[in-house]
Amino acid sequence: MILRSLGQEEALPVDLLLLADPSEEMLGKYLEGSEILVAESGANILGVCVIYAEDGLTAEIKNIAVSEEHQGKGIGRSLLNKATLTVRAKGFKNLVIGTGDTGYKQIRLYQSAGFEISDVKKNFFVDHYPEPLYENGNLITDMIILSKPL
Repeated sequence: MILRSLGQEEALPVDLLLLADPSEEMLGKYLEGSEILVAESGANILGVCVIYAEDGLTAEIKNIAVSEEHQGKGIGRSLLNKATLTVRAKGFKNLVIGTGDTGYKQIRLYQSAGFEISDVKKNFFVDHYPEPLYENGNLITDMIILSKPL
């Protein structure tokens, strides 16, 4: 498996991006100007991670997804580690990531990678998405923000 930045001329792995964020409108708001990391094997993109510079000190992982058939194999953790190294090398001091309040597996993964819960954006998914979103059979309402000092 190779981890690398996606080139400007390369096609976006939209199907993977939509696994983590089902709104093409929301994707459009943060993809431009973001660095996109991919995990690939041969010609297949197995995972994706979108890094957005919030300001000169903080970068945010706006989207991270691994194809369903490759989940649980360490690809997500590898992408988190690569994102951490990438933003640290660029001089950022903090890395943040947000997930739905029902994303128990994601929260555990992020915490095991050194992130700590730092904030909750109440009703984020209710206020920013036109259709209700569900995960693990539960309505996603709040966004849990986790941060990691670099």
